[in-house]
Amino acid sequence: MGQSNRVLVAHASRLRSTAEMARDIGGVLNEGGASVDVQELTQITELDGYDLVVIGSAIRYDHWLP
Repeated sequence: MGQSNRVLVAHASRLRSTAEMARDIGGVLNEGGASVDVQELTQITELDGYDLVVIGSAIRYDHWLP
């Protein structure tokens, strides 16, 4: 990833393990040269300005978190 790439890694996590993975993913992308924000899905109000959005969620009983 180039220096100009802005990436949002968004996550929904109940027991924080998905949040930890999102931070790890963000760290790897950052090491690759991207400018990365890691945020909870409930805190995101807009996606303007991002070149890439990665979304992850915990899965319980075969369902994504709401």
